[in-house]
Amino acid sequence: MQMNFTQIFQDSINFVRNQQKTFITYSLLLFAALLICWGLDSLFNQALFSNNVSPQQAITVIAEHWQEYLAIYLVKQLLLILVSTAGLAAVYLISVGKPADPASAFSLAAKRVIGVLLLDIVITLPFSLGIASMYTIGTTNSPIPFFALLMFCFGVFLFIRLNLVSLHYVVSNDGILASLQKVWVAGIGNNWQLVIYALCIYLVLPLLGMPFTLVSGNLGQVLSALAGGMINIFGVVFSYRFYSLFIKE
Repeated sequence: MQMNFTQIFQDSINFVRNQQKTFITYSLLLFAALLICWGLDSLFNQALFSNNVSPQQAITVIAEHWQEYLAIYLVKQLLLILVSTAGLAAVYLISVGKPADPASAFSLAAKRVIGVLLLDIVITLPFSLGIASMYTIGTTNSPIPFFALLMFCFGVFLFIRLNLVSLHYVVSNDGILASLQKVWVAGIGNNWQLVIYALCIYLVLPLLGMPFTLVSGNLGQVLSALAGGMINIFGVVFSYRFYSLFIKE
């Protein structure tokens, strides 16, 4: 499969130019969601951690309060997924010529948000477990076992291969299992296209927001969240443009 990523990028820019109101609306909504998540993290950290906590102590504290940690994590994920999915729904509805007002977009997103969360957990769990294992072992200065490295490599492969499954689940009528099957089959023989797409989304686009992370204090957090909202919504547009060509092929 031949994929012109430069053209996809240009098409995404043109979409943003033609749909500025939609882009700004969902960028600001995601910006607000990111600020809420930042506030939740700050409150949680202030309640549980001292100023000079070591990585090993942090792991111990999280293990002792895993229920609270999990609850806050799920709340943050649901909020971010709801807003991002609504943005995706708006891009999809506009692209297929259907009404794309916020009510329609959030209605579609609300119907799919739990499924998107489950799919995100499925495709990120092996990768996350591998990272967690290597980090935990690294804090004890022990050699990284082969199993942890294997889990990490498998997680990276699975994440890249099924990266479009949540998007497909939102814009199609397929269920969770059917979406997994459809995206897996579409990826056969097209792994390099998915690798390039993943690099664009998770490396190239985030680099655009790096300058804002250099600003210290609360202002830096606000600017980073604003840039993050805009970059992520542009990433949604880019992802849908890529997906529409990838699945069509």
